[in-house]
Amino acid sequence: MQSKRPITILAITVALSLALAGGATAAPAGELPPPPGIEGLPPLPAELELPPVEGPSAAEAGCVVPNVRGKALVPAVLALRDAGCELGRVTKVPSAQAKKGRVVAQRAAPGTQLPAGARIDLTIGKGKGRSVQGFRFP
Repeated sequence: MQSKRPITILAITVALSLALAGGATAAPAGELPPPPGIEGLPPLPAELELPPVEGPSAAEAGCVVPNVRGKALVPAVLALRDAGCELGRVTKVPSAQAKKGRVVAQRAAPGTQLPAGARIDLTIGKGKGRSVQGFRFP
């Protein structure tokens, strides 16, 4: 999103510092006097105009798949959305290596460039499965 409003932070900061220092003097409309000790410089404009920010928006940039392996589900989903992706199918599997509730696999490799809003499938670990006499229970 581009903003075309002028940025006045510098002008406000200078005016406030001058007022607090007791050095505020009269200046032509639309200009601020130079800060104390810098009398040789031209006056500062009251509002600075900065050019609009150039570059693609998040929607135009597409989805660059982040590495979410090892993250809990909520932080993984937030990372996907920040990268311009969406959550796809979530599958839970027993996993002796990963903690319960952590991402053990993702379907698009990290760093892959996809269209904006692409769905990324995640596999979440359920922790160690139980077994009784050779039968495995999820």
